[in-house]
Amino acid sequence: MAGAKLDPSYFITGASSGIGYALALEFAKRARNANAPLALAITARREEALNDLRAAILEVYPACVVVVKRLDVTAGIDAIRTCINDCHVAMGPIHCFVVNAGVAARMREIGRDDSFANDAMVIQTNLLGTMATVDAAVHYIKQNGINQSGLGAHIVGMSSVSGSLLFLRGSSYCVSKTALNQYLRVLALETRSDNIAVTILKPLTPLPRRSVGLDRHAHQPTYCAAPVRDRA
Repeated sequence: MAGAKLDPSYFITGASSGIGYALALEFAKRARNANAPLALAITARREEALNDLRAAILEVYPACVVVVKRLDVTAGIDAIRTCINDCHVAMGPIHCFVVNAGVAARMREIGRDDSFANDAMVIQTNLLGTMATVDAAVHYIKQNGINQSGLGAHIVGMSSVSGSLLFLRGSSYCVSKTALNQYLRVLALETRSDNIAVTILKPLTPLPRRSVGLDRHAHQPTYCAAPVRDRA
């Protein structure tokens, strides 16, 4: 997202580690450097890690408003809507939603064993959880007239190069990201006249820290941005 215009407020899922964590800090640094107002809603399952991130953000930019909310995107759309509304009450209008929460399954050949539950978890989180988050975000944006303001609104979906390339033994992850790409493209068509920008981010290498059967250390993310439609 290098060079992108900084929004005044963000709602980030999966912010407890990895890309979500790094983005929250990057937004704080840019707002500090521009002496611009910034409000961040950071969400994830691990509230303790979110509190650590909040402290790190405030160390970078003490003027930043930071709201911490525990959220499991697989808990259902009602839970997601409640979380968004609670953040709105705490920090005001939310202009940009960074839909980042995701998992990765242990590398597995299709049909090799009986551990399909891991693959189901990936689809439930990366695709259905993301779809529910985007749906709730768009509903919030329209219901509160965020897209009617001069700044408009922005949905950022965290996909992967795995949504465009094939990786052996990574079927569920590839499927989840390929389907997500299509979903966000449909969203861009549906909102093309609604002042809602849609961007797909495709990291080149990182896997989420919250991984099924994996234990990965934190990393510095690399981005491949693929805007479907963005504000001028």
